[in-house]
Amino acid sequence: MARVTRRTDKTDNRTPEPDRQISSLGDCLDCPVSVFERWMGVASVVTCVDELKAFNRRWGYGRGYSLAGDELAGKLRRQLDLLTQTAREAKSGYLVEQRAEAMVRGIRIANQRIEEAGNKPIDTREWQTVHPSGMVVKLVQDRAAIPMDSDYAYFSLEDIVQWIPKEVIEIIRQFPGASTTKVVTRFNKVKEQMKDELEKEKTGNFFEDMEDDIPF
Repeated sequence: MARVTRRTDKTDNRTPEPDRQISSLGDCLDCPVSVFERWMGVASVVTCVDELKAFNRRWGYGRGYSLAGDELAGKLRRQLDLLTQTAREAKSGYLVEQRAEAMVRGIRIANQRIEEAGNKPIDTREWQTVHPSGMVVKLVQDRAAIPMDSDYAYFSLEDIVQWIPKEVIEIIRQFPGASTTKVVTRFNKVKEQMKDELEKEKTGNFFEDMEDDIPF
């Protein structure tokens, strides 16, 4: 059974769970756009919003802060909270501008440190196919590359490999080009049922010793 972790959305105000996927800067990268809407005539605010988006696109949702390190990540979170609060409450743009400029400086420092540590941006390539139900499914390499808002179902390669039984991988390795159309056997159960027989008589060949119900 696959465990599904919940991703946040713009109206989700519940307490985050420990394994919840969150964006690198704040619970929702696009949220500042609405918060700053009345300040979008201020150049530093526009720059800040653009660089917030670029940071997450480059390093991945839920990944940028960990790459920047705990100390810098803490400062960035506090600055973003302060900037957001100021944008909501300020009656003039001066303080918003100053705090947006500070946020931009922080993001640029984070980018520099992450690069200097030898980290690489996430792979943003996508592959898509149509599920037998007719729904479009998209595949990305890393969970961090999954966009916060999408009409499609995204799966990451790192998640999918967790669902594949080891025995299926062994079979595919032995038969290059073969494809699995349907898995109808629980391998652990089959092996338990066949344990006595396998102990009595083995050919020494894994695939001859094990019967399976996987059609090729």
